[in-house]
Amino acid sequence: CSRTGDTVRGTRRAVIVVGCAGGHPLIIRSYERGTMPFRAEQVADQIRRELAEIIRLRVSDPRVGPITITRVKVSDDLSFARVFFAELTVEGRREGDTLKGLASATGFVRTELGKRIGLRHVPELRFQIDHSIEDGIHLSSLIEKVRTEDKRKLPPEAPGSDV
Repeated sequence: CSRTGDTVRGTRRAVIVVGCAGGHPLIIRSYERGTMPFRAEQVADQIRRELAEIIRLRVSDPRVGPITITRVKVSDDLSFARVFFAELTVEGRREGDTLKGLASATGFVRTELGKRIGLRHVPELRFQIDHSIEDGIHLSSLIEKVRTEDKRKLPPEAPGSDV
């Protein structure tokens, strides 16, 4: 079957033909559009683990401070990897400094990554600041603020009353 390995894209779902019998597709693996296929998810997870270690131990650029790799999204053909990271706030360091430091170390990081993950072609890395942790902290503080205000506004309950 000449279609083995082909990706057929629809409007909502994409399918990958992984086997054929008598010239017809035998097994079709499908996934929701916008999500990664299983292989891409495996590679993304391995890249995330290895990048965290490489950046922590091998990158010596002073602009790159302590960061957390929050997630990695890999293209279906494994040619690009978007690396989302959250930086821990360090006094005297501006937000864009870490991104500039990672951009300048991309070649070195990609070479080290290639030595570790065993892919024929290492994905091109694109770093992006992930503000989701900061957003989560901000939302938690807003929720806590509303809860304390509600507690102050509610009248005290009478003892022994179950509502």
